[in-house]
Amino acid sequence: MQRSVVFGLLAAMTAVAIWGGNFIASRYLSSHVPPIGLAFFRWSVGFLVLAPFALRPMIRQRRVIFRNFPMIALTAFLGVTSFNTLIYFAGATTAAVKMALIAALIPALMIVSDRVLFGTPITGRKLAGLIVAFLGVAFLVSGGDPVSLLHQGFALGDLLMLGASASFAFYSTLLKYRPKELDPNAHLGAMFLIGIMPLFPAYLWESAYVRPVVWDATTIYGIAYVGIVASAVAYFCWNIAVRDLGSTRSAMVYYTIPLATAFEAVLILGEAITPVHGISFAIIIGGIVLARK
Repeated sequence: MQRSVVFGLLAAMTAVAIWGGNFIASRYLSSHVPPIGLAFFRWSVGFLVLAPFALRPMIRQRRVIFRNFPMIALTAFLGVTSFNTLIYFAGATTAAVKMALIAALIPALMIVSDRVLFGTPITGRKLAGLIVAFLGVAFLVSGGDPVSLLHQGFALGDLLMLGASASFAFYSTLLKYRPKELDPNAHLGAMFLIGIMPLFPAYLWESAYVRPVVWDATTIYGIAYVGIVASAVAYFCWNIAVRDLGSTRSAMVYYTIPLATAFEAVLILGEAITPVHGISFAIIIGGIVLARK
């Protein structure tokens, strides 16, 4: 195996392990940092880490940014403002393993978003894969009894995680059409900065009328993790993985996020792994593989 492939595989596995930890952090920090506050500080710290690499190209290409502002603002809202905020809201009530399994649905939701946004046809194979993947999620959130959903419906945390997954799917679909002339660091920096703006007043409201952040060592370490490691470091590793492995092989590693999260949830949170989790994972991944063929 070539050295670049090994390096890319290690980089992809590192990114996946880090992103799996983001679900752990959402659960672990839920009593210390309210959801909007955690999202605000995550992206604020992430922008500060990125700033030395992004500010100069952002200034140099400010006209390109202004010309493409509507598209950049939309992707910022979907990928920065709403995605992780919904994850952190879901983390207050939903187990980390279940959140990661629902997030595994994102590649299937990208097929739907591509259809909604750009009219890309959904073939019979893709439709079958989507149905299988959604059945996997239904099996998961119902605790192994999908028929019960007809009576009890989805739990709020599950719906929030589905909303987060849909948000990231639409973000990822739009990202394919980002301005080609825009420097990647400038694009990422602009998205971070624009995405933070609506989070700031929302964070002030949350602190005043819901609950403030509890500033202690747990909070500081947690924000440092999601802001530095889960944002800057993970994105850096993922970019290396895509460069060395290609997007298709990198995506196959991405599908193991539920496994990484499960391992971390057992070690850190003491969550139990049940046969329902394993069966759901197999059904969801099977549906995604069928849909992506």
